Amino acid sequence: HVVEWLQQETTGRSFWRPIRNLLSGRAWKHRALTEILMFDALRDEFLTPRSQFPPFDPIESERLDRAFDYGKYMTYQLAGFLVEIIEVPPHTWIVMWFLIAFFCWCMVFVRGDPTVLAWLWLCLGSSCTLLHIVFQRYLNQALSMC
Repeated sequence: HVVEWLQQETTGRSFWRPIRNLLSGRAWKHRALTEILMFDALRDEFLTPRSQFPPFDPIESERLDRAFDYGKYMTYQLAGFLVEIIEVPPHTWIVMWFLIAFFCWCMVFVRGDPTVLAWLWLCLGSSCTLLHIVFQRYLNQALSMC
């Protein structure tokens, strides 16, 4: 039923069809139905284990139960992924504290002279760029050895 509707919407393109679909709300319906179909296809692929060798036939004996809540599983997986992205590890906080302490020490040492601070920031930025270039060359060399 859904696939038939999507096929009707995608055949017979005309100039006015996208405008009509946008004004009538069909574009949003089309996108929602496409997402539902993609979710169902991913769920079915996830529930059906396949052979590791061509032709990658399904292994029905190892199939997960149809009642498996794939949406909840994906929610947990994405939540864990977001935690990994957002969470700042302790060693990063330690580095930030040292940098803040170093900056405060520099401010006290030069007594707030903006010219000296500008040269200090220029040297710090140049050294960071140089370290980045050296590290990138090291990684490229390591990659070429593989």
